[in-house]
Amino acid sequence: MTFPLPLPLTDIEHYMLAEDSASYPCCFSIVLRLSERIDAAALREAIAIATGRHPLLCAHLEYEYGTVRNWIAAPSAGHDIQWRDDVSAANTARPPRPIDLRKQLGVRFEVETGTDQDTLRVEFHHACTDGIGAVQFLSDLLIAYRQARGATESRLPAIDASRLTHRDQYGLRGWRRLTRLFYGTFGWLGAIEFFTHRPVPLGQTSEDAGEPAARHSGYCFAALSPEQSASLLAAAKQQRVTVNDLVIRDLFLSVQEHVAKHQPDLANKHKRVMVPTNLRVAGDEQTPATNIVAMINLDRRPGNWKHQRRLLRVLHWEMAAVKRMRLGLTFVQIVGAFRKWFGSLRPLLPLDRCLATCVLSNLGRSPAAFDPQLVRAIEFYPPLRPLTSASFGLITHDGQVMCSLHYDQAALSSDLGAELLEQFTRRLGGYATAPGGSDVCGDSADRLYST
Repeated sequence: MTFPLPLPLTDIEHYMLAEDSASYPCCFSIVLRLSERIDAAALREAIAIATGRHPLLCAHLEYEYGTVRNWIAAPSAGHDIQWRDDVSAANTARPPRPIDLRKQLGVRFEVETGTDQDTLRVEFHHACTDGIGAVQFLSDLLIAYRQARGATESRLPAIDASRLTHRDQYGLRGWRRLTRLFYGTFGWLGAIEFFTHRPVPLGQTSEDAGEPAARHSGYCFAALSPEQSASLLAAAKQQRVTVNDLVIRDLFLSVQEHVAKHQPDLANKHKRVMVPTNLRVAGDEQTPATNIVAMINLDRRPGNWKHQRRLLRVLHWEMAAVKRMRLGLTFVQIVGAFRKWFGSLRPLLPLDRCLATCVLSNLGRSPAAFDPQLVRAIEFYPPLRPLTSASFGLITHDGQVMCSLHYDQAALSSDLGAELLEQFTRRLGGYATAPGGSDVCGDSADRLYST
C-alpha cells in the first residue's frame, strides 16, 4: 500500500491537538472484554497488519518553529503491547496518559490478563482518528487476529490510503457546494447559540476553573439486557424517532435529575450535550482511520422539557436537520475561521468556561468482525475537557446497548459517577417495563460496575 505521507493536517486535526493537554489528553479508549485468553503472537501479527493499513496510526507529527506542519512516517512504526497481570489494579481509576505524537504513535495497546478471559484496551489519540475510524481499525485487527490463528472465513476489506488526501473535502463537490450555501445559514444560527449560552458543568472541580495539577479519571460501565435493548428499539419505532433521539432525550432528563439533586442552584440553567456527528459520505468506507467528524451542541433549559414527548419530538426534528443539512460542517468552518483569523484555536477553547455539560458519542452497531463468541462486551470512553466532567460512550453489540461513562474525579466522586450512569441506564432500560412504548422508566440496566 502506498502511504500519502507527508500529509498536512486538517482543521479538525488541529482542533483535536488544541484540545490536548497533560491533564486532559484528547485521547479515547475502546475496551474489548474477550471470552478467552489472548494469543500473544497472533495479536502482535494482527497489530502489524492492521496498523499497516491505517497510515495516521503509525505516523508522527512534524513541527517547524514550534508549529505543527505535517503527518510524517514514523522512523519505527512498531507498536508495543503493555501486559498487566493484576486485573484489579488495572481497573482502578488512574491519571489519563497523554500521547506525544512528536515521538509516539497515535494508538497503543494494553492487555489485562485474567484467569481464563483477557481484556484488550486500545487507546487512540483523537487527532489520528475519530470513533468510527477506531472501530474500523479494530475490525481489521480482529479479522487479522483470526487469520493469524488459522481462520479463513473472513477477509480484510478493501482500503485506499490515497483517500486520506481528500479527507477534509467531506464530499462537497458540484451541487453539494450550492446546497451547502443555503443550509449553512441554519448552522450559523446554532453557532450563535453556542457562543451566547453558558451551560453549567456537572460538579465543580476543586479549583473551579483551569486545569488541575493532577487528575484521575473514573470509568463506569453498564449493559442493557437484550430484552431492554429490543424494547428501546421498539419504542423508537413506535414513536417514529431514532434510537439516538431517545438516548439524547433520556440523557437530558438524567442530567437534569442529577443537577437538581446535587446542584439545585443550577437546576434552571442551560444544559448542553455535545454530540459528535459523522460527516462521511458514500465511498468513505474505503478511507483509512481518520477524523471525518464534527461536533453538534444541543442546548436546553428545564422549561423546554416539561413535556417529555414534546422534548423528544423537537430533538428528533433537530437531529434530522443536522443529518439532512449536514450542519456539522458549520463547526468545521468555525474551526478553520479561528485558525485563519487568530492563528490559534485557544480563543475557541477557554479553560475557564464550561463548553458542554457532557458529551454523548454513539458508535451504533458493532461490525460483524466483532464476533460475540470472541468479544463478549465493548466499552467506549470518549475524552474529557476542563469543566466537561462526563463523557458517555454507547455501542450496540450482540443485541445489547452498552453504555460507558468516563468522568472527571476532580468534579465527580466515584459514587456520583456511578449514580449518574445508573440514572441514565434506568431510563434507557425502562422501556422494557413500560407498555406501549410509554415514557415511563422502570428497571435499571444489568451488569453495572464502576472503577
